[in-house]
Amino acid sequence: MSSLWTARQFRLATGGGHLRILLSDWNSKVTEQPQTPFSLILERATDVIHRLPRIGRLMIINSREGVTHERIGLLEATTAEGEWLVCTGDAHHCRIHVPSIAKMVIDTSSAMAEKAYPRIDCYDSDDRAMFSVVSFEGLDPFLAAIEDLKTEPCLDARSPFEIKERSEALPDDQGLVPLHAALTSGAVVAIGITRPGFSQEWEGIIEKLVPSMGFINVMVPDFHFHLRAGAIGYWKRASNEDGITLDAYDQNGAPLGLTLSSSSVTAFDVVEPAL
Repeated sequence: MSSLWTARQFRLATGGGHLRILLSDWNSKVTEQPQTPFSLILERATDVIHRLPRIGRLMIINSREGVTHERIGLLEATTAEGEWLVCTGDAHHCRIHVPSIAKMVIDTSSAMAEKAYPRIDCYDSDDRAMFSVVSFEGLDPFLAAIEDLKTEPCLDARSPFEIKERSEALPDDQGLVPLHAALTSGAVVAIGITRPGFSQEWEGIIEKLVPSMGFINVMVPDFHFHLRAGAIGYWKRASNEDGITLDAYDQNGAPLGLTLSSSSVTAFDVVEPAL
């Protein structure tokens, strides 16, 4: 009350001269909420994830250490398996460890060609991005799906996606070589990502590889895969009765959680130069 009283007294003291402070303006400045496109969700992660099929066509993204794995399409079901939620559909197959989610942030700032691509970014207890969900249906269906969720402005929000210097992939890039072999073989392969609290997989035939803007890209209607040039130091191969698996390691020998696999044991055999 003392600050409002001072404002009133000051206005009276100026006699309505050149400098005026209006009480209504003062009150609005005291009570208005900070303006930000980011909102912190105050509900249980389980309740939020169960709402995702209402959005319509969406993308589920995992991106870290130069590996970006994206599934795109209608999410048809979210099913509980103990502490995990399994998200499924013709274009989706991922597993989410719900207790690992420490924070969920709504971001309505993204737009491309005048269309909004709102999303929910999910973080672990170390504030590392676990995964993001992006609506491909625009803002209104997204807001309808999350209607009535309790939120508050999130002023310290940031992009969950890494921005690093990039160089174009060389023909012997360790990321490019087995992907090009799979392209050449025409075999059905699986590209999977497994990170703490999250896993996601795509299976199909790699019909085209597009090295561009410092990434090796696989682009099909229900799957986008972007591998930063130089991100892979080497692969560990393992064969068994089910086929072959390649696990990726970075330049320092740390596992990346990226796996290539196929029932065809020759799917990743190099038969010609990558480029």
